[in-house]
This record gives sequence, structure tokens and C-alpha cells, in this order.
Amino acid sequence: MAGIIITGDSDGTEHIIGNLDNFFIALGLTIPPFGTLTVLWPGFAKNSDKNKEEKLKYLEDNYTSTAEKAVQNLTFMVNLLNTNPYPK
Repeated sequence: MAGIIITGDSDGTEHIIGNLDNFFIALGLTIPPFGTLTVLWPGFAKNSDKNKEEKLKYLEDNYTSTAEKAVQNLTFMVNLLNTNPYPK
């Protein structure tokens, strides 16, 4: 089972996710729906003028529910595969 979290200001995100997903699948890992969480906002860029409180508020307002869904789906798939493993 695998999940991916990508943070930043969006440059190349899809490319990184695609490469990681491909690599994990080649290893035989499962990526569930919402198993990839992208936390993208120009406020995370290196030259951003956003302070820590503004960044945390943005995360809370925009990503908390998505992160909870990712954890829920990862946990569901782990439990499902524990009781119903892939055939050998």
C-alpha cells in the first residue's frame, strides 16, 4: 500500500505523481483513490511572503478534508487487502 503527498507551488506536480505512481505500481503496491494528496499553493513558494500562520490557515481551510479522505481510503484498502490479498 502506498500514498503520496506532494507539497509546493505546483511546478511539475503531475509529472512527479505520475513517476511515483508508476514506480509504486511496478513494485506491486496499491494506490487507492485519494491516495495522492497534492498540497499546492503559490504561498508555499520559496519567495512567498506568507507567514507560518497564513500557511497553516490555508492548509486547514483547503486540505484537511482531503487529507482525512486520503487516510480513510488508505486504511480501508489496507484492511481490505489484509482480508482479501491479491492472488499469488
